[in-house]
Amino acid sequence: MEHWLYLLAGVVVLFFLFRYYKKDSVRVAGVGCFFAATALKRKIGYDDSLDVFGVHGVGGIIGALLTGVFAAEALGGAGFGDGISGIGGAFAVIPNPAIRAQFEAASAGINPGLTALPIVAMQAAYGECQTWLDETVSYLQANRDFLYENLWEIPGIDLVNPEGTYFLWIDFSKTGFNDPYTVLCEAGVELSNGDAFGDSSYLRLNFASPRARLEKALSRLQTLFG
Repeated sequence: MEHWLYLLAGVVVLFFLFRYYKKDSVRVAGVGCFFAATALKRKIGYDDSLDVFGVHGVGGIIGALLTGVFAAEALGGAGFGDGISGIGGAFAVIPNPAIRAQFEAASAGINPGLTALPIVAMQAAYGECQTWLDETVSYLQANRDFLYENLWEIPGIDLVNPEGTYFLWIDFSKTGFNDPYTVLCEAGVELSNGDAFGDSSYLRLNFASPRARLEKALSRLQTLFG
């Protein structure tokens, strides 16, 4: 019975969020209502055999409060994943006139606008290149997993497995290297220096590269730390 609360809670919250439906809104609703109808009810001891308060009460509160959170404006564009990062081009979907005016004012003199080339490129990327994009993402994910699994085995290196980028940040603070960028360059591996991003103990690895190149870099790192 309790498992059905997730589904019902999602429906209750979507009463408020139907214009801005996102999966996250339903997840938040499910967790909040499930907690209210189980653990909270047992702890406080209130009489609610049908979980009216736990689902409808709490779900309604969550939906009302989070409408502003999940009613986010949409920004997007085709880029590296679609093979047109050098062309440029993006879009902003801003239904709210006041927010749109603020956006236009803030981007004045910065945003050059769209020309014919990026418009045609984005049309092709969104309309004709999904298979290619899926294959590219799959290749990048395999590169990420390959590096993550092998770099973890090198003593002193810490890293976080990225979910939405082709950059891998590697923490060398426990290796004893005062200047990890220079040390790795001397070993034949040049990564982006973290100093430019505020922390020189980190280096950034771009794994949007051929697997053979990543294997060579990994081999040199393993030799360096071996």
